[in-house]
Amino acid sequence: MRPYLPFWAKTSKAGTSSPPYHPVAFHGLDVAAAGRRLLLANADLRRRLARTCAIEEEPLLDWVTFLLALHDIGKMSDSFQGLRPDLMLDLQKRRTTGLDYGERHDALGLRLWAECLFPRLVERAALGLTAPFREDWRDLLTPWLSAVMGHHGQPVRLSRKEVFAKLFPASTQDAAFLRGLRKGLSRDAPSSPRSVDVPQIEEDAQRYVNRSPRVRG
Repeated sequence: MRPYLPFWAKTSKAGTSSPPYHPVAFHGLDVAAAGRRLLLANADLRRRLARTCAIEEEPLLDWVTFLLALHDIGKMSDSFQGLRPDLMLDLQKRRTTGLDYGERHDALGLRLWAECLFPRLVERAALGLTAPFREDWRDLLTPWLSAVMGHHGQPVRLSRKEVFAKLFPASTQDAAFLRGLRKGLSRDAPSSPRSVDVPQIEEDAQRYVNRSPRVRG
């Protein structure tokens, strides 16, 4: 199993024919593919977003798709996975750490971005995020990530109620980077959101839809 797959995002009700869980990775791909299709179908909304953000429509479409794929990465935290200790043991072969789920997964997703994914992007100069302008890029991108992580009603703010390494062990941080970023970004990525591998996102999502009774049903 690929390292970014043993993290559940949704679970099925007992007694149904659906798979017992839906992985964080596939849930992100589902939402990204659906969001992209909605924007493709609504030219007026796409144009208004492009004007508001001062970005051309095509790169905006790719950038939003990329962000949507990341919207629930906070669910990879030990505190969220521990809400179902049976699944955590079955998928990750380890027991829950007993962390309290005091920080919601939306705020945890922003922490994972700020304390792990963003620094790794800068380290690899992916998306043009070069070290000399690190803080400028952080200031520019934080509102985008705060908005997409705040998909339950309002943008979220960074909260550090628990030690980051307890919430996201090193193996989870590596898995999150592989799942959310490395597949779509290369070390030599140009300074444009269009470096995101959108066709691969759509291909993976469609493959899962085709074989999953839960998604078809």
